Formats: sequence, structure tokens, C-alpha cells
Amino acid sequence: MQNLIKKSHVFMLLSALSLFMILVGCQQSKLKEAIENANKQCPITLGETGEISSIVYDGQNVIYTLSINEALTDMEALKANPESLKTSIMLMLQDPTTDTKDLFTLMVQSKAGLHVIYIGKDSGSKLTCELTHDELKGTLDTQVDSPENDLANLKSHLEIASRELPIQVNKDTRLEEVQLTDKSVIYVSHIDEAGYSLSKIKDSSIAIKRNIIETLSTAGQATRVFINNCVSCDRDIIYRYVGSQSGDHYDVTISIPELKDIIK
Repeated sequence: MQNLIKKSHVFMLLSALSLFMILVGCQQSKLKEAIENANKQCPITLGETGEISSIVYDGQNVIYTLSINEALTDMEALKANPESLKTSIMLMLQDPTTDTKDLFTLMVQSKAGLHVIYIGKDSGSKLTCELTHDELKGTLDTQVDSPENDLANLKSHLEIASRELPIQVNKDTRLEEVQLTDKSVIYVSHIDEAGYSLSKIKDSSIAIKRNIIETLSTAGQATRVFINNCVSCDRDIIYRYVGSQSGDHYDVTISIPELKDIIK
């Protein structure tokens, strides 16, 4: 009788394992189909950042290949801070769109990991960021609707952004730093007043603000997550232009209601 019971338990265990493998196999088939459909939509624009060139599934990992605009993104800075890049991806996955969440949930169910390959559009410089299945699952399971998490995520975004600074925006404007205060996220740019005066920025502030809002509205998911964190933490975004000679400054502010309109 004991042998029969033992054999019965073994049979039940094997049956459960077989069912699990069948279910994983079904999810993998669904994932393969979903990735093939997603890849047909490539290239997918990421705004000025670049584009998703391809999305493939090799049976173990889903591989995103991104073509990056090196005028805005320093590939060498990304290579020097791989953990910050990984953190950035994980933060983005904590607040995905519905379609993206469905896809990554399917990846978790299929025991798949995630590889993101960044390729500089001009230089061809290449960097790969990898998330294991367990890391992907843990990221998707993370609760992001608490004030503490929102502020921590916002600080992480700004820390990552700061590592790519300074950035020469144009011949007269250089983005020097980003600051976090109790009320705002402040991007500080220095203006070469020998070529462009602060009075011109003040006179064209309405157009500048409109262009900023348009840029934010067409940016990728990472920017939307960042804006959502700003809103959740009750921070507006200020673009501060500081005269390199005079030291005077002029602010262009994107208010919280305006930020909400961008991500609604």
C-alpha cells in the first residue's frame, strides 16, 4: 500500500510537471507570435531618441535592438554606467502601457529574459543590457503607486540623466545640470550671451514652451514614466536659461496640469 501511495505521489508530481511544461510551451508559442507581430511594426520611432530596429525571440530571451541618436545620447556614458542603464529600463517597466505590460507578462510566463541592444546610429558603437527572467518578474511585480517609490524613481531618473551631462544643445546653449527641489525638477542651461541674449529667450518664451511640450508629448515611454513620476511627486519642470556673462536667468515652466495633459 505504501509503495502504491508513493507511486501515486510520483505520478501526480510527474503529471503536474508535464502540465507545467505544456503550459509554458503554449505561452512560448503565444510569445513567439506576439514578437513576430511586433517586429513587423519595426522600425518603431522613439522620438528624437532614435528607433526600435527589431524585436526578436530566440527561445530564451526577447531581444530589442535600438538605433540611438548620438546627438542626444552619449553611448560612452552609457557604457561607463551599465547599472544605471539597467535601472532605467527597470524603472520604465514598472509603469508600462497596457500593451507593453501584456507582452512582458507573457515573457514572464514563458520564462524569458530581456536583452536590449543599443547601437549608435553614427558610430555603430554597441552596448547590450540584460535582464534575467527573475529580474524581469521582480520588476513587473514591484508596486509603484506609493509616494516613497515615486520619489525614489524620480531621483533615479535624474541621477541617470545627470551622468550624461553636460550636453551641447546647440552652438549657444549647453545643458549643465539637473536639480531636484521640493517643488520642481530644474534643467539648468547656460547661454553664450555673445551669440544669443536672454532677452531673446524671454521674447520667444511662448514658442519655446510650445516646442518643449510638443517634444515631451512625442517622446518615448521612458519620458512618459519620468513625467508621471514628476506629477506623482507634485513637481513641475523648469527649464532655466542662465546667461554665461551676466549670470541672469530666465525660467520656462511646464506646470503640473500641463504635464498631466501630456500623459493623459
